[in-house]
Amino acid sequence: MAAATIPMVWADKHQGSTEHCAACGRKLHGKPRWVEVIDGGSSVAAPGLNPDTADSGYMGWFAVGTECARRHFKGFTHIWRCRMSVLKRYQVAFCREEDGEFDVVEEFHEHDDHAAIRYCEQEYSGEAWYLFDSEGRNVNGGVR
Repeated sequence: MAAATIPMVWADKHQGSTEHCAACGRKLHGKPRWVEVIDGGSSVAAPGLNPDTADSGYMGWFAVGTECARRHFKGFTHIWRCRMSVLKRYQVAFCREEDGEFDVVEEFHEHDDHAAIRYCEQEYSGEAWYLFDSEGRNVNGGVR
């Protein structure tokens, strides 16, 4: 079972904006990843954890760059390309050869199946990935 939280990595001089990476402080280029910060800023919630937003330690969403997302938060990032429209939740998983079970490595949000598949084709090129929607349906073929 995957961890429910991991430690949050903060930039020495966090800018406090969505234009800079919360982890390293550099200006963000391209589409940022987002981490949901809890426990007064000490932890990042795993996708699907659904922390209590009314909790006094809930800090909300912070943007991180793609390099920091890979280095510090793999499997704990979310993607929003347009916050004004309804987005669907997806999970990227890899199948373990030894038992056929799936390990979810990333959860993100996207407009539709085609956009989600395009994202995975770019991010996981050359790897045997599976893409599941919020209902557990494998949207790039096969059955979970």
